[in-house]
Amino acid sequence: MRPPPRAFSLLELILVLVVLGITSSVVAVRLSSLHTSQSVSQAARALEDQFGRCRHLAVTRGDLARLRLDLDAQTATVQVRSGAVFVDPSDAERAGSDLRSGVETQTLTFTGSDAQVKQTGLVDILFYPDARCSPSGSMTIAKGASASTVTWPASGRPAHAEGAR
Repeated sequence: MRPPPRAFSLLELILVLVVLGITSSVVAVRLSSLHTSQSVSQAARALEDQFGRCRHLAVTRGDLARLRLDLDAQTATVQVRSGAVFVDPSDAERAGSDLRSGVETQTLTFTGSDAQVKQTGLVDILFYPDARCSPSGSMTIAKGASASTVTWPASGRPAHAEGAR
């Protein structure tokens, strides 16, 4: 006759539960920071796409295009000049980008000046048919410990984002 199977003691069960709890909390923190860095990168890519779109619209239409950054609402809106006013473009794409999901703080720096705008107001960046823009500069988007910088030069080179940390 075999002896009855040995059962786990209450202490062993509690230790297993404690180890599982600690492991799951560490994994949750890692996943949370991964989500934050992805949302910052996504906001930077959306902004970078709007810069490229403005340049393209200005060159192909032969007229001014404007990227309006609303730092209060955390949006970027593309518009083209029609006569004396700026209007939404007639193409099928959405006219603007919502940056709220990836932005906690934002800092704008304009090339050739020390001016920085932090979380307030409207900033207009004009794009000309010869592919230049004014003013040139960079915008840092941050959320938590993650940050990404989008740079737009005055020349016809495209904007670029420097990755989230």
